Amino acid sequence: MRRLPARHVPPPRRRLPPSVGKEIRDTPPPGHGRPCHGRPAPFAWRIRRGARIRALYIGPRTHRSRGGRAARRRGAGEEGAGTMRLIGMRFMGIGPYDGEYSIDFAALSRSHIFLIEGETGSGKSTILDCISFALYGAVSSDDASKDRLRSRFLDTDPKASFVDLIFEIDGSYYRVRRQPQFERRKRRGEGTMTENAKGTLWKIDAGLGDLVRATAAGESEPDGGAQRYFDYAEAAGNSETLASQARDTGVEVIRLLHLNRDQFSKTVMLAQGQFSGFLKCKPEERTRLIKDLFSADIYERIQTILDTMRKQRSADMDRRRDDVIGMIDEAKDNADRIDALAVECGTIAGDDDADADADNGIDADGGTAHDAAWCLTDGGDLNEPAMSPDDIVAAIGSRLRQVAETSDATLARCRATLQTTADALAAARERLDVGLRLRSLAEAEQTAVKRRGELKARDDDMRQARERVERSRKAEPVVQAQRECTALSVQRGSQERRLGEYRERLARYDAADVMAAAREQALRKAAERPVAEAALDAATTLRERLRKAEAARKEASEAVENAERNEQRVAQTTAALGSMESADAVNERLQDVIRQEGSKDRLAERLDEARNRLRHARLREEAASKLRELEDAALLAGRRHHEAEAAYAKAEAAQRTAGAAAFAALLADGEPCPVCGAVDHPAPAIVPADEPDAAQITRLGQTVSEALAAFEAAKSAVVIQNKTLDTEAELAHGLDVAQAQAAVAALQAELDAAEGLAQRHRLLSEQLLKIRAAEQDDAQARQALEIARNNAENARRLADAAIELCIGADGAPATPESVQRQEQKAREAINECERQQTIAERIAERIDQRAALEKQTAEAESALRTLGEQLETSLARLSELADANRFADADAARIALLPEQEAARLKQAIDDHDTQMSVVTADLARIRGEFADLAQSAQAKRLFSDESSDLADESSDPADDFGMGVIDIMAIVTMFDETAERRRLAVAEQAHEAAIRAEEQARGLDEARRRRTEALTAGLRDWAKAGADYAPVRDMALLAGGKAGSLANDGLSLVTYAVTERFRDVLDRANEILKDIRGGVYELRLGTHEGRTARTGLPIEVFDRRSERSTEATTLSGGETFFVSLALSLALADIIQAENGGISMDTLFIDEGFGSLSDDYLDDVIDVLRSISRTRDIGVISHVGRLKDQIAERISVTRINEDSASRLTVVV
Repeated sequence: MRRLPARHVPPPRRRLPPSVGKEIRDTPPPGHGRPCHGRPAPFAWRIRRGARIRALYIGPRTHRSRGGRAARRRGAGEEGAGTMRLIGMRFMGIGPYDGEYSIDFAALSRSHIFLIEGETGSGKSTILDCISFALYGAVSSDDASKDRLRSRFLDTDPKASFVDLIFEIDGSYYRVRRQPQFERRKRRGEGTMTENAKGTLWKIDAGLGDLVRATAAGESEPDGGAQRYFDYAEAAGNSETLASQARDTGVEVIRLLHLNRDQFSKTVMLAQGQFSGFLKCKPEERTRLIKDLFSADIYERIQTILDTMRKQRSADMDRRRDDVIGMIDEAKDNADRIDALAVECGTIAGDDDADADADNGIDADGGTAHDAAWCLTDGGDLNEPAMSPDDIVAAIGSRLRQVAETSDATLARCRATLQTTADALAAARERLDVGLRLRSLAEAEQTAVKRRGELKARDDDMRQARERVERSRKAEPVVQAQRECTALSVQRGSQERRLGEYRERLARYDAADVMAAAREQALRKAAERPVAEAALDAATTLRERLRKAEAARKEASEAVENAERNEQRVAQTTAALGSMESADAVNERLQDVIRQEGSKDRLAERLDEARNRLRHARLREEAASKLRELEDAALLAGRRHHEAEAAYAKAEAAQRTAGAAAFAALLADGEPCPVCGAVDHPAPAIVPADEPDAAQITRLGQTVSEALAAFEAAKSAVVIQNKTLDTEAELAHGLDVAQAQAAVAALQAELDAAEGLAQRHRLLSEQLLKIRAAEQDDAQARQALEIARNNAENARRLADAAIELCIGADGAPATPESVQRQEQKAREAINECERQQTIAERIAERIDQRAALEKQTAEAESALRTLGEQLETSLARLSELADANRFADADAARIALLPEQEAARLKQAIDDHDTQMSVVTADLARIRGEFADLAQSAQAKRLFSDESSDLADESSDPADDFGMGVIDIMAIVTMFDETAERRRLAVAEQAHEAAIRAEEQARGLDEARRRRTEALTAGLRDWAKAGADYAPVRDMALLAGGKAGSLANDGLSLVTYAVTERFRDVLDRANEILKDIRGGVYELRLGTHEGRTARTGLPIEVFDRRSERSTEATTLSGGETFFVSLALSLALADIIQAENGGISMDTLFIDEGFGSLSDDYLDDVIDVLRSISRTRDIGVISHVGRLKDQIAERISVTRINEDSASRLTVVV
């Protein structure tokens, strides 16, 4: 891969050639005795080497190449940045161009320099706008609007404007196509609508390279158009879409080129006004421009980030310092409280025992905690100036360890005291609980004995209740049997009454066979209904047939009448057709007229052609007259241009003479001349009387440029008018006006003679149309007659068939009256059938009712017999139960039966008595057992004396009813003093609570100590670390900002230093270019005036080696300003590409400015451009005529007048 050289190294200090400039080489200075050939110049070329940003700011920097294509060819195989080449472009409807044009940049660049020429305002710069718009969606100039893209000649035409560009990057080919936004007519309705901008980017396969290489090698003969490239790109499978939206296309292009639109326009397109604008702008404006082009805002961001980091970390350090002081105060307060508690608990002795405690290793001064021990000043701030952060951390750590020792000893002492008081409290509580429990058991024993006696007193009552309950239980089945006999007796009486009712209702119905016979007779009469309904349907059908027969008769009559009318119409059309001529004869005459008219149309075409030749013959005469005027104007413009050049040359010679006179005025007798070294000055130059000033020279130069432009415009107008004259002569077919007029008159006479044919044609056509219409009417009438006759015959047949169907049941033709009688008779028969059906249904219902009553009667007789049998069985069982339970009769059993509630009450009372007796007996045994166990326990022995224990063992009575001995419990209980025991317990509780509070306080203080120690230790560590981290950030921020107290040279900020050094590189590169123009007399330097002390601007000084003086750029002449500005712009383009890592551009467009150069300056600039073209392609945009002779390949832009569209021609 090819790359640029790593860095532009300024040339070594060298002496100027023996003379500077063509005039000095050819002519010795006035007033000197001999020429100074071979002598070195008294001054040297001084160029400062560009410095680099130090690693202190942004680290090491990789310098990118800045050379061109030739340097890359020389360094073949070396790795470097990529290159971009323009291959081809086509556009339509852009700027002053209304049509579609294409440009083959690959063919134009074969000689590495080409010209874009045309008159001012014709659309040369539009080509640059097309390139910029295709890549970035914007025009090349900053102060131009995208509205200039859409051609005004298209207006609201729906045809879209577009730019299509193919370019190469390192062997890969890309195509980008954009359409600008425009207003177009609506497809429906009135008004316009907006078509949004569009953009698409493709990558083309490597096959396109064969076409490009063939063009570059001259293997093909290109016509200047690029259509073959686009044909290949549009072929199926040759392209891959990378972006399909306008915004995405711009993003992808920037990603490929690594340059934004502004950088691209500064490196590829040196547009109108940018040359001198950059050179003459104010230093502050130049600084802003350099910052933007070199993306120096990154240094401003570095400054801002560093200063923000400094402020943030400074605030963080203040916050951490405040936090540490707060934590020290809390730790100091905690230590004071620990020392106070230690004195209270005896861990640290008071004043009397201080010496003894010191012998035990305890710090007697631990409770004083002076601020000095905590590294605090009297004002409560850290003693940081007097102590380093590390010393503060160590001193506070030592103090915290002393506090920890005191806290641990105090907490151990409090926990031992708490355990002792807890044991004493447990013993006091145990004594009180044993005494209270014994007394409670004694009281419970007395209550149980009393309850047992009460229950034994109710034993007789419970026995009588048990007997009554048992007697009632035996009487219950006897009484139940008696109740069943009574119920059966009641049921039998009810059943006898129901049977009587059934037999009474049954007697009201007729016999079953009688009702069955009546029902059968009614059903036979109702079954005759279908016959009556059929008779009614027949009568209805016959009525409908009568109606249809009448309608058919009427239709047949109407059809006959219609047929008669059609017969009359046929007679009329036949008569009319017979009165006319035949259609064939008329048509034959019409065809003859048409054949005669064919020759007339050809006469009209020939007449139009003759009139067109006449118009062009007249235009030819006008063009010839205007050509003579333009030739005269061109001669006059040439003379004026020659006169202006002569005046300008005379003024320059006078100015040079005045310069030599000014130099000679500095000579002194006896002192050597700084040019030739002679000490004698025999003929020093004198100031001429007509010395022009700089303003006059500038005006004369401007006059030369204007005269040259006018001369070129006049020559171009003559060329265009010659082409117009040739075109009009060709269109007039070489005829003059008289000849063309004679031809028109002859053809017009022939055409007038043929005018009568049109009238005959019209009359014959109308006659033929009438005949055709009459024939069509006759055919339609005959067809209608045939249809009417068929319809009448069909209607008659339908009427006869309908009448035949109207025959009554008796075989006679039916009439409306007979049909009505038939319907009446059928309806009466249907009504009688419905009445008989109702009678049959009613009889069937009564038959069903009688059968149901007979069934119910039989069921009632069966049930009555069953109840009698059950009653006899129940009476026998009642007698048996009374005898078995020893009751005299059923009444005796009923008396013995207790009510249900009474029986339940007695059972519950018996169960309650038995349960209470069992519970009391068990409780008494349990209480006496618990008392005996507790009285013999170790707790009771500690509470009472030995006598009470012996009493509990020996004082017992014989066994009672429950088999338990009676203990003299109260004798033991009376020995328990509850009041004394409660006083003892209160004292123990108070001592224990005091010990708990002391232990909780000691534990809380120790936990707080641990937390605060950890927080303070971490806070001190973070504070010290943050301080160590803050120092380099603070130093870097102050250095980058050029603040006082930093290491910055002259107080320069980072961005100012970076921009200044980049600008020195630009000046170095510009000076390399200037050395080949006018003998290298000018050198650009970074000035120290114009507010340089404020360190905000980049002033430029122009050093003139001829006078060893520096001057401002505004003092240069027009030509000098142009080539100095050109060198500066070229240098800026090279450095931008190198510094921004962008793609190296193989094509550079230079727009205008050449008209202000003299011939010598123009030759030097062309030589420099040709030198540059060895490393990159140069596109020169100018209207200067001399450039056409020096540059073969070119793009010519022409237009007829200012209001006409421009045309583009590519010459390769």
